[in-house]
Amino acid sequence: MRAPVAEAGTWQVAFDGRVVLSLDLTPDPDGEHASAAWVGTTVFYLDGRSSVELRRDDRVVEVGEVAFGDARPGDRVRFVDAQGGPVVIDKWGLAQRPFSTRSPDVAAFLAERALEMCRVAREDAGIELWMAFGTLLGAMRGGKVIGHDSDIDLAFLGEGETPAELHGEMTRLRRALSTAGMMTVNKTGSFVTVLFTAPDGSLASIDVYTCFHYGGLLYETASARAAVPREAILPLGEAEFEGLLLPAPADPARLLEVSYGPGWRHPDPDFVHRPDHAVRSRFDGWFGNVMRRRRDWEAYWDHHQQPGRPSDFSAWVRSRVAPGALVVELGIGRGDDAVAYAEAGLSCFGIDYARSGGRTIARRRGDFDRDRLSWTHGNLYDLRDAVSLAAQVARRSAAADRVLVARGLLESLRPQERDGFWVLVRMLGRGSRGCYLEIDESGHAGPARDGVWRFPVDRDEVRRRAAAAGAEVVEEVLVGAAASAVEGGTRWRMLLDWPGQSTTQETIP
Repeated sequence: MRAPVAEAGTWQVAFDGRVVLSLDLTPDPDGEHASAAWVGTTVFYLDGRSSVELRRDDRVVEVGEVAFGDARPGDRVRFVDAQGGPVVIDKWGLAQRPFSTRSPDVAAFLAERALEMCRVAREDAGIELWMAFGTLLGAMRGGKVIGHDSDIDLAFLGEGETPAELHGEMTRLRRALSTAGMMTVNKTGSFVTVLFTAPDGSLASIDVYTCFHYGGLLYETASARAAVPREAILPLGEAEFEGLLLPAPADPARLLEVSYGPGWRHPDPDFVHRPDHAVRSRFDGWFGNVMRRRRDWEAYWDHHQQPGRPSDFSAWVRSRVAPGALVVELGIGRGDDAVAYAEAGLSCFGIDYARSGGRTIARRRGDFDRDRLSWTHGNLYDLRDAVSLAAQVARRSAAADRVLVARGLLESLRPQERDGFWVLVRMLGRGSRGCYLEIDESGHAGPARDGVWRFPVDRDEVRRRAAAAGAEVVEEVLVGAAASAVEGGTRWRMLLDWPGQSTTQETIP
């Protein structure tokens, strides 16, 4: 979205009269305009026509009727979930069901679940949870949820003195909650989400965060760092929330001021959550992070669930690898290629970042033995996870029976974030039947039209990183060479080999 530079600032964006998201218009380099990209999952809903308005304070700017995507007559943009319930796009770019659009039963249900979680944490893990962030804000303002909020926040004060000890406390809590029958999702070593099916049939969640003191400062997960004494938290008190008494910090006002500023008592439509980059970077190193752009890919695959045909890349690999080999596919996406490898007499073990990936594998799993077709989650942003994944694959097969493949994976990682991929290649590639890649030298440093990030990959970089992993590039093929001469195509297939072994001789006639 683009506007004159005088309109720079935060705006609420309404589609057909309903506010769905906020955009922060920032000045462009030309000094004449201000612009903002559609955030996160917004692009998946922009298909159809809509009357668009920008709102700020008492101002309303009518953009007018806008056609998005391949809009057909009568198609309207609809921000709704799978159950038809209205969603908004939150500050993280995620589609959420705000409490204002749901039955009051949902908030009451979550308050009861939160109270139960507090009991389980105290009795089974020795951890005292309290209301935090937006939930504490709602409790202090009026004893109930805030309408534009979409979940419940709880926190606890960790006693560990190192990241490993703090991670251990969260692990102990997560196990206690899981043992109590709750569905937990690990986000980082200091952040867990617990999922429930709400009375309206949609999912609802409660987030749990580790807080701790270090260097005289209180760290509230990765969002805040401030000089808050222990006495502001403990001993815990209670506050009314949705008709129940839930644990609250000893001095709620002190913690709310850290998170929302001194004006926290009154709603501020211009408030923008801007976590300290230094704190976030430090937390990534301390506790890892399985959220970095994962939610974009999960939203992408949620909107691309139907099976597709195997890629031409997989046919290229299948024509060169003899039956009996184990194909280790890095980045399986929906799993169409993985199934094609299994159908060709190969075994396939896939790895993907997105929990919503592998849909085709799930549909076809009954057609193959588990050893023939399986997959797991993996986080190549974390070197520790990359090493763990390599060990997991090494236990499954001898190197001589192994083939590595990755199509479109490298361009989904920033250049400075590709170390995990190359660690995996170095550990699994030596002695293997080779590593087959398909890369795209085009791309840009930002989200593509489909909402996911793709960055250019330099073939020289691939050659350098391959050499550092003990391999060499023995083959490079421009995909669609004839068309590329006219259209400027930039997709390349590359085969990595390790000296002293041969992969090209496996080509099947």
